[in-house]
Amino acid sequence: MGKQVKFIAYSDIHYDRLGAKCVTLEDCEQVERSVHERMNAGFDFSIFCGDRFLKREPEDEVKTRADRVLFEGLSYRSPRPHFHLIGNHDWVTRSKQWHTSESLRCDDEADYSINDFMHLLSKPSTVSYEGVNIHALPAGFEMDMSVYDIDPKALNLFIFHDMVTGCKLDDDGRVLAESGISLASIDRPEFDLVLGGDIHVPQRLPFKNTRGGYVGAVLQRTRADANCERGWMEVTATKEASGKWEFDIDFVPVRGFFTKFSFEVDESSKFEGLIIDETRIVDTHCEVELIGSRADVDRIANDPRWENYNTYYNVRNLMLTRKYKVEKQEAVVDMSESHGVMDDLNMYLDSGFVDIGNLPREGIVGVVNSVLEDK
Repeated sequence: MGKQVKFIAYSDIHYDRLGAKCVTLEDCEQVERSVHERMNAGFDFSIFCGDRFLKREPEDEVKTRADRVLFEGLSYRSPRPHFHLIGNHDWVTRSKQWHTSESLRCDDEADYSINDFMHLLSKPSTVSYEGVNIHALPAGFEMDMSVYDIDPKALNLFIFHDMVTGCKLDDDGRVLAESGISLASIDRPEFDLVLGGDIHVPQRLPFKNTRGGYVGAVLQRTRADANCERGWMEVTATKEASGKWEFDIDFVPVRGFFTKFSFEVDESSKFEGLIIDETRIVDTHCEVELIGSRADVDRIANDPRWENYNTYYNVRNLMLTRKYKVEKQEAVVDMSESHGVMDDLNMYLDSGFVDIGNLPREGIVGVVNSVLEDK
């Protein structure tokens, strides 16, 4: 076996007092402490791929507590480098002159050093450490290969924080990014592995000349993350005799903060017949979606026993969403022979063939009448 390098990569923690009305400051602290505790299992360094705070100007308490977690995490282990990329949420202004990790500096002349093991990456650059080159592209900069120092003998890691055109914006891959940097601009054979921040969905990118993709957010941030795994990556890079690097990448999931259950209900459905995995809802935001006719959905949703989930299972927030099915009806009136627009409209509304919901009938008739008068 050739040379081996082990590191942890995480991203988009978005410290905030209460994100999405669920994720707390304490949650963020606990997750990041877990990352740094894991570093003691023989890893060589850690990488953060940007977006440390949710707000561009975080509250003083949020900022102080987040910095403390990072300092303590680095201090309690034997010195191993931490490479800290600046994301778009980290820039206080869009001028790229000031970011929220400025407080981690202690050397006014160096852009990235606080001591021998903290590296702030706030401009496109290369930082070297014991045969590893970290090539950084922070948020807001154009890709320019001329700024990077490529050493073919080293392990060349490229980290960036931006949206790549065509990447997945949701876990099902139904929504793709229509803008951003091009895949070709970072798909370079000079890079042995590419890791990105900004997009919260962990995913491989369809590279042809290199390998890698998005690390993803280190924890669930919104309801859209419900039932989706978020966490950090543990990477073991091994240099083969051929000189090529091979990678073993493990994804370590963090506990969920958002869960969702969907149930189709009908006239035979009962509250006690809905099966919810109680182990998944403790201390989470839980959304229950009920699908069916209005009468059946409302009957189940209005059951007072839903409150028991808040009482007995410490659910942070229980949200019931109602999805009514539109019942198809056969036409009960023959409109094949026209008797005039207004007659046809009234017959159509009387037939029950269409559900106009909360729209006032007189309003619909009035609008059609106005159109006819204008002709």
